[in-house]
Amino acid sequence: IYGNRQRHQRSRVGAVGLALSPYLESGDTIATESVINATFDSSFYSSVSLELLQDELTIERTYPEDISGVPEWFRHTIEIAPIAKSTTLTSGWMQLASLSVTSNPAYAYLKLWQATIQLILGFITSFFLGAVILAMILSKVLKPLKAIQVRAKEMSVNQFGQALTVPRTRELSDVVKAFNHMSAQLKLHFEQQAQEADRLRVRAFQDPVSGLANRSYLLTQLESWLGTSAKGGIALLKVDL
Repeated sequence: IYGNRQRHQRSRVGAVGLALSPYLESGDTIATESVINATFDSSFYSSVSLELLQDELTIERTYPEDISGVPEWFRHTIEIAPIAKSTTLTSGWMQLASLSVTSNPAYAYLKLWQATIQLILGFITSFFLGAVILAMILSKVLKPLKAIQVRAKEMSVNQFGQALTVPRTRELSDVVKAFNHMSAQLKLHFEQQAQEADRLRVRAFQDPVSGLANRSYLLTQLESWLGTSAKGGIALLKVDL
């Protein structure tokens, strides 16, 4: 922005110098003021001074620095100094006038503020877009991990369900496959332990030859019956065969 202001001011001063030269040679002050008023406006310039060397006359124009649409704190934070440019208007070897132009920083402040707003909006948009994309990626990553967590809690209470679905992500697929294999091994081990417990229970309360309940079973049943309010009786028979 600062470089554009300098180039714009140099080109404007050079152009107005060419336009003023004929009127300065003829001494037409009214036409000279008309050219200055038509060339320089308040939006880009704060002051214009034309010193006529032959007539010892100075034509000055001062414009108020109206900076609208830009917060005051922004102007205090970033200081943009006005640009001053001076040139001598000549006709051949004769010096006719000295032209001094000082720029108005209002336009630079306005453009810089607009660029800052666009940059902030761009950062905010990029941030929210990145957050949405990150949330989508995390949802794909966390969903298998959540399933593993739920299945681990079920396994802690000896509940085994179907194998987990293997995700497409390579790293997670390896984890899920290993977890499914571990779950299958624990399920098989648990079933084997349950079967062994059943066999030991049968061996403890059943006669291996006749298949009848033994004394341990009888005592266990008696303790259970005595622990309740049930009424009944028991008969022991001895038969010699």
